[in-house]
Order: sequence, then C-alpha cells, then structure tokens
Amino acid sequence: MPGSGQQPATQRVGAGRRVPVVVALAVVLFVGALVWKPWDEPQPAPRSAPPLAAVATTKPEPTPMTVPPSLATPPPASPRPSIAASPVPSEPAGATAAAAQVALTSEPGGAYAQCRYRTRDDGAGNLLARVTVKAPTVIVSRRLARDENVRRVAWQVELQANQLESVFSAEWRTVARSRRQRAPVDPDRPARFEPLTVSVGQHDIGPTSVLRAVVIVEWYGPRRALLGSRTIVAKSYEQGASPSAVLPEGCRAIRA
Repeated sequence: MPGSGQQPATQRVGAGRRVPVVVALAVVLFVGALVWKPWDEPQPAPRSAPPLAAVATTKPEPTPMTVPPSLATPPPASPRPSIAASPVPSEPAGATAAAAQVALTSEPGGAYAQCRYRTRDDGAGNLLARVTVKAPTVIVSRRLARDENVRRVAWQVELQANQLESVFSAEWRTVARSRRQRAPVDPDRPARFEPLTVSVGQHDIGPTSVLRAVVIVEWYGPRRALLGSRTIVAKSYEQGASPSAVLPEGCRAIRA
C-alpha cells in the first residue's frame, strides 16, 4: 500500500506462457529470411586462367648435302712447263720501264741456234763442242734514244744446262758465257750485231745433259750507265749439220 514503505511484488510469468513467445520469435526470423533470400545474390565468377598462347611448330626442311667444290670438280691438271718457258735471269735492278725492241728471228723452218759436235775419242757418239747463236734484232726507237739518252746497245749469250730427266723440276744453271758484243745506237734501225759462238767444256755437262741458249740484250746511257735489259730464251736448235733435226728444248750433250 502507499506510504506503507513496502516494495512492489514482482509478477512471474509461468512456464506455460514462455513457449508461445519463443515460437513467435522463430516464425518472425523465418519469414524475414524468406523475404531477404540471401541465396539469390550473384556469386563472383571464378577467375579464369589466361589463355595459353598457341605455339606453332613446323617440321624443319631437310638441308641438302652440298659437296665441296674441291671434291665436286677436280682441279684442272696444270700443263707441264716447256723448257723455253723456264725461268731465266731477271733484269738488273735500276733498269727503266722503257725498253728497246728485241726479237729472235730465223729463216722459216730454220733454227736460231746451231749445235756443233765433235767425235768422241772412243768413237762412241758425238760430244757437244760449241753452240752458235744468231744475232738478235734490236731496235731503239728515236723517242727512247732521245728521252733516255741511249747511246749504245750490247748482247751476249749464256748457256744453261739441265738434265733430261729433271728439266721440269730442277733449276737451270749457267755453264758458259760468251763475250759481250756492243754496237752504237742508230735510232729506228736494227743494231749491227754478228752471231756469237760459245764453247762447251765437257766438265760442265753429263751424258744426259741438255743445254739451252739465253740471249741477254742491254742498252746504255752516257758513261756506260745501264738503262735497261731484256732476256729471251732461244726456242729452236739445229742438231749438228742436219737442218731437218731441229729441237725446241736445246742442244743434247751427246748425239749418236
């Protein structure tokens, strides 16, 4: 009662009234879930792996087999050098480029050099005794004589020996030399030369030796200054006194 100082009594709800309240709360939650529909929300699409780049594979073409040129085509055989084309003494140092006209001439069918023989002491064949060489044709032009001051020309013969079995492999060696023949220059005209003869020493040759003649022509200026030279190998040799026996390689040391 009021004013009595007593606290109000608390009313307790019986167990039978709690059940309907719980059931009502559950119904409210269920209805709210139906309205919200969380399962209808769109799910994020799974991340896809980047597409793989296509790799083109091609079958390699077979490489044709090539044959080295050295095996496919054999090199042409080099011709055997002739005796006339063998190396001869070169022009001396200091010779000028301007040159006189030099030619070795002989009659048609004839030889430029003559091989002269003597009978051996035992009578078994003939030995080469000397070689006579015709004079070369040497012409100094008027311009060369004026520009280079050419005063004189000269020529001489060297005999070079080799063996028949080694003419293509061994070097020729000088075994004899003639004197030097000189003549004054007459511009545009052949120099006045005479044939030269070279004797052959038997100690310089052997039974299979062959000798060739090398013609050396030189021209000089004042005070005998060498201005130039020309070297030519003779290419026709008359064997003995027979004009028909002409050989290109040289004089045989022994002739039957």
